[in-house]
Amino acid sequence: MKGIVEPDESDLMAARREFTEETGWPVPEGAWIDLGETRLKSRKIVTAWGLEADFDPSSLVPGTFQMGSRHFPEIDRVEWMPLEAARVKLNPALGVFVDRLEEHVIFRRT
Repeated sequence: MKGIVEPDESDLMAARREFTEETGWPVPEGAWIDLGETRLKSRKIVTAWGLEADFDPSSLVPGTFQMGSRHFPEIDRVEWMPLEAARVKLNPALGVFVDRLEEHVIFRRT
């Protein structure tokens, strides 16, 4: 999830908060996998985590943000897809998170 880390919270706490704000789903229990950071072309630094969970994408109830007098959904959809499709659809700088998650899952299985 993307968002601003508040002064009184850690990056992980912000990720947990943003997860619920953006999807409407409660934060699942489990071990969070630190996927590190990457820098976008805009120079923004993005930090990400992975977490094993099972969600029905059709149950998405996204939060909204306001721009002027209009409200817009934080995200427009969620879908499950193969890793290669995710790498293509993501901002190229974010593909590193798919790589790191895949590496973690493969390492854990061996």
